[in-house]
Amino acid sequence: MAEERRQTDLLISFIRQDQAWAGWVGTVLTRAGMTVARQWWDFSPDQDYDDLAGQSVREASTIVVLLSPAFANSLYASREWLVALRQRTSDGSPVIAVVVEPAPVPEVLRFDRIIDLAAAEQDEELARTLIVDGIVPLSMRDSRPPGAAPPPRFPGRPAPIQNLPPRNPNFTGRVAEIDRLHAAISARLGPAVVTPAQTVHGLGGIGKTQLLIEYAYRFAVEYDIIWWIPAEQNESISTAITGLASQMAITQHNFVDDTVTAVWNALTQRGRWLLIFDNADSPEQIEKYWPPQSGHVLISSRNPSWRRVAAPVELPVMRESEAVAFLGKRLRGDQGPDGSAAAEDDRRAVAWRLGYLPLVLEQAAAYMEDTGLEPADYLELLAEVGEREMLDRGRPAFHQDNMNRTLDLSTEEIRKSPEAAALLTLCSFLYPDDLPRDLLARHIGKMPRELRRDLSVRLRFDDAVGVLSRYSIVSAANRGMRIHRLVQSYARERLSNEEQVTWINAIAAWIITIAPTDDLRIDSRNQADRLVPHVRGLVDHLKLLLDTDAASGIEVPIFVRLFDLAGVYLHRVGRLADADGALRRALTLIEYLPPGPDRALQEARLRSKLGGVLHDQASPGAVEQLLDALREAESSGVAPAKTATIRSRYGRYLQETGKLRPAEEELERALADASGGYPSDSPVIAAICSNLGRTLQDLGRMPDAQVQYEKALAITGRRFGENDVRVPPRRNDLAGVLQYRGFFEDAVRQLESALDATCTAYGARRIPQALPIFVNLGAVRHDLGDHAGAHDAFEEALTVVEALGLADHASSAVLYTNIGALLLAEGRGEASEQWHRRALGVIREPGPRTGTWILVIQNNLGPALYMSNRAEEALDTLGEALRTCERTFGPDHPRTAAVRSAFGNTLLRLGQPRAAASEQRTAIDDTEPKYGSDHHRMAVYRNNLGLAIHALGRHDEARREFAEAERIAFAKFGPDHPGVRLITGNIVLLDAGEPPVAELHVTLRIHQRLRAVDG
Repeated sequence: MAEERRQTDLLISFIRQDQAWAGWVGTVLTRAGMTVARQWWDFSPDQDYDDLAGQSVREASTIVVLLSPAFANSLYASREWLVALRQRTSDGSPVIAVVVEPAPVPEVLRFDRIIDLAAAEQDEELARTLIVDGIVPLSMRDSRPPGAAPPPRFPGRPAPIQNLPPRNPNFTGRVAEIDRLHAAISARLGPAVVTPAQTVHGLGGIGKTQLLIEYAYRFAVEYDIIWWIPAEQNESISTAITGLASQMAITQHNFVDDTVTAVWNALTQRGRWLLIFDNADSPEQIEKYWPPQSGHVLISSRNPSWRRVAAPVELPVMRESEAVAFLGKRLRGDQGPDGSAAAEDDRRAVAWRLGYLPLVLEQAAAYMEDTGLEPADYLELLAEVGEREMLDRGRPAFHQDNMNRTLDLSTEEIRKSPEAAALLTLCSFLYPDDLPRDLLARHIGKMPRELRRDLSVRLRFDDAVGVLSRYSIVSAANRGMRIHRLVQSYARERLSNEEQVTWINAIAAWIITIAPTDDLRIDSRNQADRLVPHVRGLVDHLKLLLDTDAASGIEVPIFVRLFDLAGVYLHRVGRLADADGALRRALTLIEYLPPGPDRALQEARLRSKLGGVLHDQASPGAVEQLLDALREAESSGVAPAKTATIRSRYGRYLQETGKLRPAEEELERALADASGGYPSDSPVIAAICSNLGRTLQDLGRMPDAQVQYEKALAITGRRFGENDVRVPPRRNDLAGVLQYRGFFEDAVRQLESALDATCTAYGARRIPQALPIFVNLGAVRHDLGDHAGAHDAFEEALTVVEALGLADHASSAVLYTNIGALLLAEGRGEASEQWHRRALGVIREPGPRTGTWILVIQNNLGPALYMSNRAEEALDTLGEALRTCERTFGPDHPRTAAVRSAFGNTLLRLGQPRAAASEQRTAIDDTEPKYGSDHHRMAVYRNNLGLAIHALGRHDEARREFAEAERIAFAKFGPDHPGVRLITGNIVLLDAGEPPVAELHVTLRIHQRLRAVDG
């Protein structure tokens, strides 16, 4: 019985440049009766080598590796494959090398046999015999499947008629682009044109010509004629077609047009031909030379406008992995690239600095080769002399011009259009990947007169875009454009320093003019988001020009204002690190302004805003910035009303760090100062009232806090309208004090109104602005006993947290502890503890602000522990929370009373009813004067006091406490609230002679605020 064969007899591994050979060898072996798998391979560093080695390697009886110079060069980027190959063939499966082009056999590979097809030269029969004799077992040589297709043309023999330029041995990557081009042209979807449109459309030097040369060689076996037609001029096209006529033995005519017609007629009778028009200018240029449809046509062009005659294929700059691999191959050739991490990082840095542009990478490699420099040295030169100088150096192979000369040729044409030249200069100072075409077109009139002269008419602006697009200097769409960074550098460096200063002044003023004044609306947010990268782009230009003799022309106040606006906006949308950077840049520029009260006030305001950012980052430098701002303003004689906002921010910082009495003093003073300089309905007054309300709320003075919140809401509503997006944060604040006071339905109405207005304004629900409202709404619904509604709100909040990447951010601790409290109320103690632990886990470094959060979480965690019969652990946790609360808020604060009550419950669990009763009485005594005897928390404390008294044997007194607790809770929540049912259950047990067991506890909340209004 014959031995059972594996599923695959043979695997062919090869690099994509050799896929024609893989096809031929595979077909020869298939016709000989073997089952063959071909492994598509490019050895690019961003691929999964384990997957590439894969199942086929494991199943194949024999592995054949096609060796060529391209394979040898790429091998050193594929060490993972080498390991995989050795592991997968450890069972003794033979590995055979087939040399398809003369190349050294890599020492790192060991082959059982080497078959040299290169020695066969163009002899197809000899090559076939070498393959069959060297690979196919004797027992299989007569088992050719019936009806087997003939093999493709022998790759060792070039197309009978071809005039291709030499193949580039260093060609790297472009796998997706070549595959897409081949798929389109093989499907006979019509001719295809290479018109890059991703980062720069067909920019000279992006590799269009090399791509088509590689394509032609890679798929040469599919054609009998491959003809290269230089298409820069009509004369060169005619000459090339005449040369094709000669090769096809076609009689040439006196008139070129007649010769072209004769060639096209001959091609019509044949189907395996490929014509390549290289560097064509436009469809109109080659219309008279357009061939028949029986073959394939490829075109390279800087002009993207070819759709009416050909299907476009995008060609972007190289991917990072391709660019790094190219430099490694180009610099070390057969040795393989230096594989050290440092060398890899240097090549990556060079590739990034040069924008992954193939021609420039080739220039850089040529220069390093000529001078013996390493990539690290080249990076130092770039930093020292700049791209412009280096783009003139290095003799690129396979390209007659360097990058500077290539751009010179394009810009010579562009300068014939003053509008296009002006637009190119403008674009050279903006963020390259999103040039706001629509904003430029609508607002170009806001540029200074000398700059808008050529572009203020919309038609001329669009014409200018068309000129730049035609030469692929920009990639244009309806709303945006793109430009390569090196093109920007080239355009800027042809301006004097004085001219560059004029441009950056104008662009800064333009951004300020069109920046949204109401950046809380969703459409304004979108526009602001698009402008921010251009602000960031001006920073580097400004830094360079501040060190030149043209620095005196820089309009510093404009840039201070620009970075100030950017910092405030970035703070509002939660991009704290970017806001920090923008405000610090503004502060640095302040030093260039003349000293005096105006500068002092401006600096104080900037420091105040920076302090707010640092505060929200929980940075210890926040208070120093705020204090420095106040001292600087006061010492410079700035009027108190003008520093009221700064003082309000300082007061808010004190409040959030638990310094409540000083916070109240600062905020009262801020309110008095502002009232002396602003009208009573000023947003400044509203902001201070809001901060004061929060401080009074933390002090336990809930009615006073409610007055301040209602005042802030009324001012904001009158000033901006009830539907304005500034109103929801005021409603959110008011809901917090209503919740604490036990007006739960009113709190829900305020929060639902805030949520509806916010989601309507921003056009979505899962946004940062809605997150605090969801959390607060879930907490109020929990207090109301609406557990299902609470779960819904918290689920929405979790979705936003995940979408924003905030799952591990400290701010999410508030949500997590609320979820834990809800689960505990449902009797799910283990799950509750997990959420509280998660809340503590995201607060990695307790700070002035998060210290309060920790005591809140500890208060909520304690009951989960003692209800899981871990009373000792609960006592430690709650004891720490109680001590923190007494230090922060005072021993008689209502928040301290809540922790004290939970601590008393734990003492009761540990068999200390007398001490437990004492803690509950203290909680009642500290809460009643501030909240009243009918506040819902009083029901909790009286229920818990009843439990402690019952344990002391005073059953009648205990029943009175339970009855009072039931009365309070019933009046507030009705009979169906879970807490009311627990109290009633205790009474039923007591009346039945059984011990009551149901403890209650107060869930502490951190009512989250929306910071979008007050910064």
